[in-house]
Amino acid sequence: MALPTQADLGVALTAQPPLRAARNTDGFVERISYPVVPPHVEYRLSPMGQDIGRKVEALADWVEQQLPKIIAARAAHKARLAESD
Repeated sequence: MALPTQADLGVALTAQPPLRAARNTDGFVERISYPVVPPHVEYRLSPMGQDIGRKVEALADWVEQQLPKIIAARAAHKARLAESD
């Protein structure tokens, strides 16, 4: 699983370094720095990052499958609230 690019995220270059630093600190991302000019750095998910990525993907799939039930439950709740007013 590759990390989204700056263009994919729509994030300005100035906003990325703190985000990347946080991801590196947590151990989800591996940083590879090449001693070249201009500087070249690559990022990839660590094994732990890949593991959590699979879990997040599974959760997203579950939510997508359950979304009709979630929407129905919200509508029912809203209807009950309207009846009690």
